[in-house]
Amino acid sequence: MDESFKLYRKHAQPTSIMAAEAIYPHLSIFHNRIIDYAREVGMSGFTDIEMNEHFGTIKSTYRARRSEATREGIIVNSGVTRKHHTDTYGREHTVWIHKDYKP
Repeated sequence: MDESFKLYRKHAQPTSIMAAEAIYPHLSIFHNRIIDYAREVGMSGFTDIEMNEHFGTIKSTYRARRSEATREGIIVNSGVTRKHHTDTYGREHTVWIHKDYKP
């Protein structure tokens, strides 16, 4: 048995469980892509919206991996926020950077 059960809630819908089981084998690949992307954009950093645009998705797969990398201290909050024209609410979004670019 794999550990995909850690990716969904105890009482998750069957579709959520199937999604977690499908994505589980690819987690380290996605995790490494986020870290590589953070290094690629350097000091300018990225927001979750920019990251999803870069990877061509609107799903939470990459955001969840970015969150994991943040908990591990690899990706850090830059202390800067950005607005996006695609956000109809005009919200500010955290800009994330690789820890090596933190001043």
